[in-house]
Amino acid sequence: MADWQFNRKVLGVQVRRLFTLTGLLVVVIAIMTALMVKGSPRVASKPLKAPDLIGVVDDSFTEKVTQNVMTNQQMELVALRKELANLTKTLATLKSAHEEALASQNEVLRGEFNEQLKQVASIVKEEKASAPTPGIKNATLWHGAGTSDAYGSMALSTPRIHMVSFRKRAPRSSSRLNPALYVPSNTSVRAVILGGADADASVNGQSKNNGVMLFKFLEDGTLPNGLHSHLRGCRVSANAYGDISSERAFATLYKLSCAHRGQPIIDKEVSGWVFFNGKVGIKGQPLMRDNKVMTWAGISGALSGVAQAAQYAQSVQQFGAYGASSTVPSSHIAPFAAYGGAAKAADTLSQYYVKRAEQYHPVIQVGAGNVVTVVFKDGFYLTPEGESHASHEASVQQARFNDEPSNDGSINFTVPNEVLSQIDRVSTTHAQGGMQ
Repeated sequence: MADWQFNRKVLGVQVRRLFTLTGLLVVVIAIMTALMVKGSPRVASKPLKAPDLIGVVDDSFTEKVTQNVMTNQQMELVALRKELANLTKTLATLKSAHEEALASQNEVLRGEFNEQLKQVASIVKEEKASAPTPGIKNATLWHGAGTSDAYGSMALSTPRIHMVSFRKRAPRSSSRLNPALYVPSNTSVRAVILGGADADASVNGQSKNNGVMLFKFLEDGTLPNGLHSHLRGCRVSANAYGDISSERAFATLYKLSCAHRGQPIIDKEVSGWVFFNGKVGIKGQPLMRDNKVMTWAGISGALSGVAQAAQYAQSVQQFGAYGASSTVPSSHIAPFAAYGGAAKAADTLSQYYVKRAEQYHPVIQVGAGNVVTVVFKDGFYLTPEGESHASHEASVQQARFNDEPSNDGSINFTVPNEVLSQIDRVSTTHAQGGMQ
């Protein structure tokens, strides 16, 4: 009687466990079905088209990239045409003004030179008119009183005109800190993105800083106070990292390279920031790729729990003198082992998906074609890195040496040698006539 009641009690416990496992299995199947349905593609209503602030993020050269490149080239061509027209007009104005200045200067110089020639000719005529005639016959009067002073040597002076100065040259600056050779800090340049990046927006993304971007300058660059440099066409590379909260990719400049025709190639490190729409950082599209991995990790964990519960259901409780104990009947050994293996496999699979999900991190996608503004943090010289300091000093000293004559009344107009020789010849002839 007692055995029959005990078996009935054990049977009731097993039935309850079976219902519990069946309910858990139904719940797991429902969850898996819902996740699969959620992951399947849906035909959603067409959303309103938002303004394109992130450019093109495709890895292939699609039609959109072509349109962006063509638009940028057309804008650059229009700007070049305007600058060429302005430059042509300016050159024409400068040419006419320069020709007028040269003509007036030649007239002034010709007038001054003619005046000087007239003065020299008048002086020569006066000296010839005042010279004594050689008609004296008295030896005493001719030779004097016979003293030694009368036979003293006569010193003849032959004045010479060497050079004539009419104006001074403007001194040239020998400093290398000028817009032609130096780019100061806070210089801004409009640029276009040639190579985008998937900026790492993980917790340690800023320390990794492994995104690489490439920019091309669209203009010469605006210096403080409105001056301009000559950076058009140069390229600069940058490292980038993402910020998931602001959905922006922050780029830090790395290398600048310029190759102008007829000049040495420039390749040096620079530092600076990249601005987009008035804010630092480039607006991008955030992307999270760990959703499916986390879903399968949860499903694997749930299956592991169900398998463990089914494994425990195969055991039977027995009550003895020492209390209750769980034993596995010989007929339940195979299901017990199968459920145990399934639980272990599901747990291992869940741990694998969790570790795989840790390798995924959010990224900020930034495509090519966006127009940004590059601002330099530190100033730098537009000269090659290999140019020595001695050559700089030599060039500066040479420039100073060339400018020295202009500091003390430099002579920039020389009378022709033929005119000087003629003046000297007339002066010498006049002096010899006076001796006779």
